[in-house]
Amino acid sequence: MTRTSITRRRFTIGSSALIAGVLAAFPGARLIRAQDGAAYDLIDLGPFETSVPTDSGFAINGNGRVGGINDVGDVCGRVAVSEERFSPAIWPVTGTMRRLKSATLGGEARAINADGVVVGRQQYAVEGGYLTRPAVWRDGEPTNLPGLLFGDEGVARDINDDGVIIGGVGTPVIGARWVDDEAEELPNPDGAIGFAPWRINNAGTIFGVVVLESADEPRQVAFLREDEYELITLPEEVQGYLSVNGTTAIGMSENEIAVVSVGFESTIYPVRIEDGEATAVAPPSDDLNLALWDVNDAGDAVGHYWPKADGLATGDAVAVLHRDGELLELNGLVAESVDLRIHEALAINDAGMIAGHAVGPNGMTHGVILIPAG
Repeated sequence: MTRTSITRRRFTIGSSALIAGVLAAFPGARLIRAQDGAAYDLIDLGPFETSVPTDSGFAINGNGRVGGINDVGDVCGRVAVSEERFSPAIWPVTGTMRRLKSATLGGEARAINADGVVVGRQQYAVEGGYLTRPAVWRDGEPTNLPGLLFGDEGVARDINDDGVIIGGVGTPVIGARWVDDEAEELPNPDGAIGFAPWRINNAGTIFGVVVLESADEPRQVAFLREDEYELITLPEEVQGYLSVNGTTAIGMSENEIAVVSVGFESTIYPVRIEDGEATAVAPPSDDLNLALWDVNDAGDAVGHYWPKADGLATGDAVAVLHRDGELLELNGLVAESVDLRIHEALAINDAGMIAGHAVGPNGMTHGVILIPAG
């Protein structure tokens, strides 16, 4: 399959043209230019919260969520359409926000490649609850991906520019790779009962979590290259924070820099992996959790920190950029005139564009894109 050149072609037009394209695509969006030495222009995509009327007459506010960003600047994720239903959606730089067709209980988009192909999951109502199916959207049309021996339930987590998709299917979950929408079971590392893939790059390298039977065994992550594993044991200081199959977030760049945020109970701890070495990243203080969600080829990682007392809640979170071993608060890298508090940074591309969430003056969640100034 021939890889598209659309990313490189669009990328050469520069940040000014990208900003103009985004603003044209989103009539309700607004641009806040970098001033007084700020590092990023900010595009406010508007509220991500959806007020949905219920049968009782009350309104339910549901938060949308960013899933990923490609190197063009297209963003994918989900928007709330009812108390129980989210719709997968894309915010392309070449058009208005678009909800994607989805199943009876909706779904969400997890990743988008340079061609605008989106992967994620659809949710279906079943007796006693719901089930999820891994799915791919091409030109807005969904296709459920086939499962393996253990069934079709699961999620597609990532797609590269050649259209190769990875994710997990079945119960128990097993790793899967879809090539031309045909499912392949990923091999397990020696001594492991499973491998949970999270990211794939354009070289076909897959990064994920090694699933072990006993919580007493050292926790590991792995790169899978042409069905050969490079196993990496997480640092000793974070071993206690990772349950048998527990992670919070995983990101990997084209040049195989990776971040893993592991959690257990109310504590989250991130790890950075580069050149096969895993290093724990300390939060700003002992009473804070820190999660890193994504990383680019420059080694810049994005995430957020929040008080441990809030558990997994992020109401008081602060979005950060991890660069050269230093944690930088994104709110300090945009113009002082920005009237939003950026509280989650969830995706970063190789152009340095960051997608995430911010809280507006009225307390509503907004989607934001940060674009390096200049």
